[in-house]
Parts: sequence; C-alpha cells; structure tokens
Amino acid sequence: MDGVRKITFTGSTEVGHHIMRNAADRAAPVTLELGGKSPFIVFPNADIETAVESVAGVMYYNTGQSCDAPSRVFVHEDVEDEFMDAFLERTTEEVVGDPLREGTTMGPLASKAQFEKVTNYLDVGRKEGASIAAGGEIPDGEEFEDGWFVDPTVFTDASRHFSAPRR
Repeated sequence: MDGVRKITFTGSTEVGHHIMRNAADRAAPVTLELGGKSPFIVFPNADIETAVESVAGVMYYNTGQSCDAPSRVFVHEDVEDEFMDAFLERTTEEVVGDPLREGTTMGPLASKAQFEKVTNYLDVGRKEGASIAAGGEIPDGEEFEDGWFVDPTVFTDASRHFSAPRR
C-alpha cells in the first residue's frame, strides 16, 4: 500500500467504511461511491431520443437487476418536459411477462427477497412524497402468478434525500 497515492472505490457502504478507516491512517485521498444508484444525467444539448433509449434500455434490461441500471435520472430543466414525455411513453411500451414469450421485454424479479425490496422502495417513495408517473403496480392475472413481477416504475418529485431501506 505504500505506493498507492489515491484510492477510488465503488461498492458497499460497509466496505467503504473499512477503506476510509485504513486510508485515514496514511492520509491517502479517497473517492467513494457507496451504495450508488447509477445516476444518469441529461444535459440541455442531449439528443433526447438517444437519452431516452439509453436510460430505458439499461434501466429495464434484466428487470433493472444489474449494477449499471440507472435508478436516478437528473434532467436539466430546459429539456425536462421533452425528456419526461418521451421517457414515460417509452416506459409504457415495456411488456411485462414471461421472458420466454415473444414480445416480452421485461420479466420477473430474480427472487422473493428482491421483489420485497423493490415493493418496499415503492412504499418508501410514496411515503416520502414522490409521485408515480408510470407503473408502480404489481401486474394482475394468471400469467403473473408464477414469478415476482412489478411494472416498470417512474417516480417524479422525489426528495434528494430519499431514505432507501438499509441492507
């Protein structure tokens, strides 16, 4: 560690605390992204169609269960309405269902534990005053009985201090 001049880490808060304590002993500068939620930023000069497809494509791929799936999108106020209109339209095009059925674009969550985590986030968002602009429901019907399905969901007006449940 003597040759290390700076530490950058992306990962869990628990490991981040350990790294910070060890780095403090040497006064090494540290950059930490802990428990991050993969922010996506849309600037005023963005190609909105490309930005929408980029966000939706990665967000909804694998039912959002990948480390690079954005769960926060920061949109400059100059393009907010244009982006949101296009993004909400794109979100409603997702087809939730059996991933082996042709036309399905979003399958179930991986486990009951993940389902409970996601539905808890929905509850927390609602309790903290965020608005659901799309989704937020558990699909109903016989085809959804054998899996942990949740509609793709878009919150708006979320607090900057969203108190996500601890792991």
